[in-house]
Parts: sequence; C-alpha cells; structure tokens
Amino acid sequence: MLHRVDVARRGGGTLRALLWYQGESDAESKKHADLYKWRLEKLFTDIRADLNDQMLPIIQVKICGTWPFVEEVRAAQATVQVPGMCTVDSMRLDLNPDHMHLTTKSYQKLKRKTKKKARIELKFFVA
Repeated sequence: MLHRVDVARRGGGTLRALLWYQGESDAESKKHADLYKWRLEKLFTDIRADLNDQMLPIIQVKICGTWPFVEEVRAAQATVQVPGMCTVDSMRLDLNPDHMHLTTKSYQKLKRKTKKKARIELKFFVA
C-alpha cells in the first residue's frame, strides 16, 4: 500500500483518505478479537506516520456478519480513539446467503451512508 501511494504521489496524485473495512478474520478468534482495538489504533498511527500525514482522514466501517466474535470486534471498532476518524456501521444491511458479506444493493447503501458521514464528521467531500 505504501509503495502504491508513493508512486501515485510521484505522478501528481494525492491520498485523500483511508477507507478501512476489515475485521472479519479477527472475529474468528477470541484472542484476535481481544487485540483488535490496540492493533487497529497502532495500524492507523503507523500508516499516518509512514505516509507523513498525521491528518489523513480515516473512514472505518464496522463489520457485520456471523463470525463467532463479531460483537467483540464491533465493540472494539466502536471505541477506537483516533483523531480525524469517523465510523460507519454496516449492521442491518442485507447479507448474501453466506451471512457474512453484503449484497450488491447493501454495498450501494453503504457507499451513500459513508459519503454522508465523511462529509459531516470529517468535513470531507467524497465524489
């Protein structure tokens, strides 16, 4: 990821925000679920440091699904303390038959919800 951002910047591009929608694999294990908050806060801090951008907006999507420790990961996601971050909840959106991944229509709803939240909480325009 860092290499791609570097290449994009050298070509005149900019990184406007980080969208984080992950946690499913951590929700499969109590041990990983318990470490999720600490690891995520460290990851966000490290990414900003590596990119030399302490103000990089972060948009986090809280996971949903039927993993064994999904509620523990969701609780961790709800309490992450990182300045310049907003959280969007994917709960109550329709899931595919696997009961773990969103349907296409749900992804479209999540996109609209994410854009609105980023505009309001981060004062960030998302095209």
